[in-house]
Amino acid sequence: MSCSLKKTPAEETYEECISCKEQTAVLKATPIDEREYYIRGCGQLCPECYRKISKPDNAGKDGK
Repeated sequence: MSCSLKKTPAEETYEECISCKEQTAVLKATPIDEREYYIRGCGQLCPECYRKISKPDNAGKDGK
C-alpha cells in the first residue's frame, strides 16, 4: 500500500509565501506582472512578509 500526500484544491490553486509558507490570496495562474508582493527572481510573499522584507532597517540611525 502506498501513501501519497495529495494537496487539496486550495493548496494547488493559490501560491504559498516563500518566507512563512502560508497560503496567499494570489492564484497560481495570475501572471507575475499582475501580482502584488511578488519579488522577481525570488517568488511570492504574503503582505506581512513583504512589509517585513521591504521595510528599511533602523540600524545606523543613531550613528552606532
